[in-house]
Amino acid sequence: KSTTRLSFTAIYEILAVAAARMIPVVGACAAAGLVIGGITMTGLASKFSFLVFTIAGDNLYLSVIVAAVVTILLGLGMPTPSAYILAAVLISPVMYDLGLPTLPAQFFLFYFAVMSALTPPVAVAAYAASAIANCNPLEIAVNAVKISIGAFVVPFAFLFNNALLLDGSPLDIVVSFCFACLGLASLAIAVEAYIFRPLSKPIVGCLAVLGILMLLPVWQVSACAAAIASFMFLRAFYSSRQRLKSQA
Repeated sequence: KSTTRLSFTAIYEILAVAAARMIPVVGACAAAGLVIGGITMTGLASKFSFLVFTIAGDNLYLSVIVAAVVTILLGLGMPTPSAYILAAVLISPVMYDLGLPTLPAQFFLFYFAVMSALTPPVAVAAYAASAIANCNPLEIAVNAVKISIGAFVVPFAFLFNNALLLDGSPLDIVVSFCFACLGLASLAIAVEAYIFRPLSKPIVGCLAVLGILMLLPVWQVSACAAAIASFMFLRAFYSSRQRLKSQA
């Protein structure tokens, strides 16, 4: 229609704005590409992974933390498929040697390959978002990490609790899913330090610890943490209702 058709001038302006907003993204990708390309072409990636896992030794928990960090570093400025393939080639053999199953280990690496797109200092996704929102990319990256803090914990949860990957009995899957949802809610509330009202630092720290405990594969610990967190939620809700009634 002539009323909605874009003119050549409008198309030119759109392309000009798009090109201008792509400059920070291209710069970040180019800088990260030089670093990652140098590491890959010189074979430093495999040596770096071997060195780091040698330092971690046979400690399973320290090794998976190292695996997460190395996957994020290898994925800086790279597309998710490339980052995942590189991590799978370099890191998955070590994870298999530690006795971790294939499916959780591969999901773990893929998850952190995805999360590398919003992790500072490169945070390619943050640069793309900053071009759209016209904001500081570093601030966007920091806020993105804060908002998605639970997403950095979930891979560790399903690595040691396969029920979160729908591997187990129906009861285990449902119970693990409920505990995980409540645990992530506790972590989100702790990050924002607010539920019905601002929270003090001790309560924030307590909710963060309870959120992590609810993601553990030991259901007794998760149940106790869920009961305490639920009591804190209900208490905060009741206090806010009482405060609103007193102000009415």
